[in-house]
Amino acid sequence: MGVHLLHEAWRHSVKKFVTVGTVCAYPRDTPVPFTETALWDGYPEATNAPYGVAKKTLLVMGQAYRQQYGFNAVYLLPTNLYGPGDNYDSRTSHVIPAIMSKCCDARDKGADSIRLWGDGSATRDFLHAADAVHARESSRDVHTVGAQA
Repeated sequence: MGVHLLHEAWRHSVKKFVTVGTVCAYPRDTPVPFTETALWDGYPEATNAPYGVAKKTLLVMGQAYRQQYGFNAVYLLPTNLYGPGDNYDSRTSHVIPAIMSKCCDARDKGADSIRLWGDGSATRDFLHAADAVHARESSRDVHTVGAQA
């Protein structure tokens, strides 16, 4: 779908095409904190590979359209997002909604503590979806990978 959208945006002279990448595209054992250059240091973790590789493809396609046609394709690579409309299902949710659900359940049951998965060694960065939406083109905190904004 992204390939078709980018091509049609170019075909219809869209002023700027923004692709949102994913941290799922990084290799499994990428050192923390992630750097943009580490994106190409290996194959994504197996369960994320189809999605991650598809997103990397859009980065390369945007670079090619910029080089060949001068098309303003930008690839943003945000950290893990959370916020309204998130998945709070205890079997399939991601980290932040899972923790929020556990806290709400504990409150409702009068529990003094919650149990989280993992051994504590994982590190993550999170960004609320509203903060991502409000990023401005002129912001020094918004980066592109392999393209100039």
